[in-house]
Amino acid sequence: MNQNGRLPPRRTRWHDFAVQVQKDAKLWTFLLALLVAVRGALVAAHLGQLDSATDAGVLLAAFASGVRYDYQVATWVTLPALLMSVVGSSTAWTDLADRVRFWLGAVAVALSVVIGGIDIGYIGEYGNQFDHFLLGVVFDDFRAIVTTIWASYPVVWGIMGMAMLVTGLVWLLHRWLRTPFVDAPLARRPPPTWARGVLVGVLSVLVVAGVRGGSLGLRPLQEKDAATTADRFLNRLIPTPYHALWQSLGDYPKLQRTAGLASYVPDGDLVRAASVIFPDQPPHGTVDDYLLRIAPGSADPPRHVFLLIMESYDAWPFAERYRSLGLTEGVRELGRAGILVTRFVPASTGTMSSLSALLTGLPDVGVYTDYQPAARQSFPSSPAAIFKRLGYRTRVFYSGYLSWHRIGDFCASQGFEEVHGGGAIDGGTSGNEWGVEDESLFAYVEQHVPADRPSFNVIITTSYHPPFNVDVRAEGFALQAVPPDLAPIYDGGSSLAVFGHLWYSDRAASRFIRAMDQRLPKALFALTGDHWSRRFLNHRPTFWERSTVPLLLYGPSVLGRVRPPDAPVGGHLDIAPTLIELSAPAGFASAASSVRTTWPRSASQWSSTPSPTNRRQPLPLTGSRCAGSITPGAAWAGGES
Repeated sequence: MNQNGRLPPRRTRWHDFAVQVQKDAKLWTFLLALLVAVRGALVAAHLGQLDSATDAGVLLAAFASGVRYDYQVATWVTLPALLMSVVGSSTAWTDLADRVRFWLGAVAVALSVVIGGIDIGYIGEYGNQFDHFLLGVVFDDFRAIVTTIWASYPVVWGIMGMAMLVTGLVWLLHRWLRTPFVDAPLARRPPPTWARGVLVGVLSVLVVAGVRGGSLGLRPLQEKDAATTADRFLNRLIPTPYHALWQSLGDYPKLQRTAGLASYVPDGDLVRAASVIFPDQPPHGTVDDYLLRIAPGSADPPRHVFLLIMESYDAWPFAERYRSLGLTEGVRELGRAGILVTRFVPASTGTMSSLSALLTGLPDVGVYTDYQPAARQSFPSSPAAIFKRLGYRTRVFYSGYLSWHRIGDFCASQGFEEVHGGGAIDGGTSGNEWGVEDESLFAYVEQHVPADRPSFNVIITTSYHPPFNVDVRAEGFALQAVPPDLAPIYDGGSSLAVFGHLWYSDRAASRFIRAMDQRLPKALFALTGDHWSRRFLNHRPTFWERSTVPLLLYGPSVLGRVRPPDAPVGGHLDIAPTLIELSAPAGFASAASSVRTTWPRSASQWSSTPSPTNRRQPLPLTGSRCAGSITPGAAWAGGES
């Protein structure tokens, strides 16, 4: 009996069901609020990357769109608890339903805090929520990644903070779930049967709408529904980290399946497809035949060819507006005596995918070429194999460790006769977990390229890469503050010490090129970056600033009669065909996966006053057609060198 001397109302199955469903609704509400808070943390942590025109109204619209994603996740997490509530209220296992609900919520809270915290750092590095780069850790050097994170971020404080936050939220969740929203009125006066049916029907509709992302139409919530504002970066923060993670898990295996070719050539007849792509050629029997290029012939070929692939070496510091930083003066000076192109696109946004394109001559298609069975032998377009046919000794020097992405085996299979890794340079003691410092690498190369035999040498650096632990001040980097002309656009997102690593790499490369040009007869140098560094003076670089790398061609004794177009453009796939045609005798046949006209042999082959039409066209820079060539225009403002 209760304190009034009356028997408590008899509990019914409907009463138990109503109580349990209300607790499920409280769990759903808690999770929804948590996911909104996670999005708020993502936005707050990266306010500097939002468009300057983004105001409170745009933010409100973004959060309103994000609620659909939050609704979906909260519903999926709550659904097992709801099913348990149905079972528990029918079998008097309500205590089990309470336990299932709490532990589901506790796990969701912990995951949301941890994944959200990781996502904050991930966005800061890649400018996006979890994407295909995340699963690159499967092939990457896991130990190096962990060491870099440890050196670059306050990991211990972050773990402690997340642990405290999870503990507090779980405690709050436990108190929140102890009671339903209302209890006594349900016990005193259960609704009639028809009303119960209506309530169950409404609940079912809400659940169905929840798992479909708030949609009862023909299609559920989709990834493209996040693009609801004019701020592209803000749109990336609209889905929950769970949606981004799920999308990356779904996209990654698709990207790694070469069977995707059937989407473009359903009948599998590649030769017929090639005849359509190359209508100006006579019929051939194989795709390789369509890709053959005949060299016009070099009367005075280089004896030594060097391709320097610089880690994260951007083109934007070459723009005149950023020259006061003084980050790339070494290569800029070489460009005055050589050819410097700043409207130049990398093969991809990642190191290994760009390296694969440069080392095989094949475009990046989102597949790790180095792990494909076909890469166990050289491709017809692989520059090392082609230079080997020309009589050059082929070498690759990588400042990192040859087990990374199995790059040692991959280079050997692509025609490199010598493969040198960071473990052999200074005993692998200088530098960091990603490789030895650039100066040590270049010193090693100088010692291992003799003058007695023609050689083709690829050099891959790593110093301009997190954790950025070269002592650039001790090396002579003197920039103590952002120059006054750039101070208004600098937001402090990247420190001057980080930019000092670009300065250090530039200095090391330019010194090496000058030294080897003096020591070796008839040397030709090509220098480019593997991708842009994802670092800029602020979080809003222009399209050109965040998309390009430079190309330097230097070799006075080789390039003396070569004159580039007035507005050259190109990309990574142009480099190997250019070097080959500058080195090959007349009639030499080699494969190139791109299709542009050949590099001019002398200045007379270029019009000294190009027509207005030609000024707007992507003019040929190199020995093959640039598959990713671009037309200079408004989007490339600021790209002048």
